[in-house]
Amino acid sequence: MNYKPVKGMNVFFKLNNIFDRMYTDMTYDMRNPGGDGWYSQPGRNFVAGVEYTF
Repeated sequence: MNYKPVKGMNVFFKLNNIFDRMYTDMTYDMRNPGGDGWYSQPGRNFVAGVEYTF
């Protein structure tokens, strides 16, 4: 969700993993050459903030 109350300002709210599902991402693990790494991702979480550009 974004809201722009004045020119150059953006107020935002983002909800991640709304249904709180368990999931993982696979990535290349540089500590183990040739190996893959599985990393669990966070549960339900949110980000809120204000951005201002001038």
